[in-house]
Amino acid sequence: MLKRRTGGRRGASRRPLLPCLAVLLAFWGVAQSAVPAAAAADSAPPFSLCADPDNLPFSATSRDTPGYYIELGRAIADRLGRPFEPVWELSYFAKRAVRTTLLAGRCDGFIGLPDDPDYMGQKLIFSKPILEPGYALVLPHRMSVKTLSGLVGHRVAVQFASSPQNPLATRDDIQMVTALSPEEAMRDLSGGRADLAFIWGPSAGWLNKTTAGGAYDVIPVAGPHMQWRAIIAFAAGDTALRDQVNAALDALGGEADALMKKYGFPSGSPVSLANGPAPALAPHPRGRRRRHSDAGALRSPATSLGSRRGVRTHPRQYLTRSPEPQALQGASGSRPLRPSRCAGSSLRGRGLRARKGVATGSSFASAAPRPVGISSKVNAC
Repeated sequence: MLKRRTGGRRGASRRPLLPCLAVLLAFWGVAQSAVPAAAAADSAPPFSLCADPDNLPFSATSRDTPGYYIELGRAIADRLGRPFEPVWELSYFAKRAVRTTLLAGRCDGFIGLPDDPDYMGQKLIFSKPILEPGYALVLPHRMSVKTLSGLVGHRVAVQFASSPQNPLATRDDIQMVTALSPEEAMRDLSGGRADLAFIWGPSAGWLNKTTAGGAYDVIPVAGPHMQWRAIIAFAAGDTALRDQVNAALDALGGEADALMKKYGFPSGSPVSLANGPAPALAPHPRGRRRRHSDAGALRSPATSLGSRRGVRTHPRQYLTRSPEPQALQGASGSRPLRPSRCAGSSLRGRGLRARKGVATGSSFASAAPRPVGISSKVNAC
C-alpha cells in the first residue's frame, strides 16, 4: 500500500510539468521567429544626412543639444526603420560641401539647403520644407513694433551686410548699431547700447533661450530676402528615398513643432514692416553705392548660430548660419567680406566703425544677397 501511494504521488508530481513545457516551447518559438526580424533591422543601411558639426541651433556634435536638424533626422530615420548617421561637413561654402559629400556618395541627403529649384541646376531634388527660417525683431516684452516707422527714434542692433541693414540704411531717422554677429547684437541689446535688434531669427531665438533667459520677444519679419524655406536635398536620381522621407515628415505630426520650440526658433506669423516710401538717400560721397553680390549660404548671419568665431552671413547657401549668401561678396562680387578675425581691415573705408559704429547707410543700401544654404554661419575669412 505504501508503495502504491508513493508511486501515485510521483505520477501526480510529473503531470504539472507538461503545461510548463508547452509554454516554454511556445516562447522559444516566438524568440526564434523574432531573431530574423531583429537581424534585418540591424542590417538595414543607416539613413545618413550631411550637416554642419558646429552650427546650433541647427546641428552640432553635442549629445545633449545636437540641434534641430539632427533630432529631425533621427525622427525620420526611426520612421524609415533605419539607424541614423550624421556625416559632418563644415558649411561655410555650401555648394562645395554638397559636391564633396552628397554628390560624392558620402551621405543620403544634405539637410538645410534652400528651397530653390535652380539651386545647383538639375543635380538635386528636394524634400518638403522642413523649416522656414528668417530674420526677426528682438524686442523687450514691453515693446511692440508693427511697421518700419515703429523703429523711428530707436537704436536698432543689426548685423553688418545683412538683409535688415538695407531698409534701415535708407532711413535717416533710425539709428543703426552695427554688429558683426547675432551674438554681438544680442550683447549690445542686453548691455543697453541698443533698444532692439533686427537679426537672424534662429540665432536670436537660441540666444534668447540659452543666454538671455527669455527676456525678449522674437518676432519673425516678412519681406524680400527676409524669410526662406529649408529642405533636405537628395541626388537627382534618388526619388524613392525622397518620397519615403516626405512620407516620414508627414507622419511626424507635432514632433517637428516641438523640436523647433525646444531650440527657440521664432514662431507665429511674420510681421510685415512695409511702409510708405522712405526718405531719399543722400548721394554716396564717392558717387556710387557698393553692391553685395548674390552668392552665399543660408546660414545664420555671422558666427555660426552661437558657435564659431568667424562671421558667416546670409542664408542663401545653407539655411543655418547667418542668412543670405554663403559667401558675402564685397563690391561688384569681389573677394568675400571677412568679418571676425579680419574685420578690422575689411570694414575700414566702408563708412563703418569696426565694433559698433553707426552705418551711414549709403554704402549698404543695395540689394541684399540671397541665401545659398540655410544655416547660422556667414563666410570664413
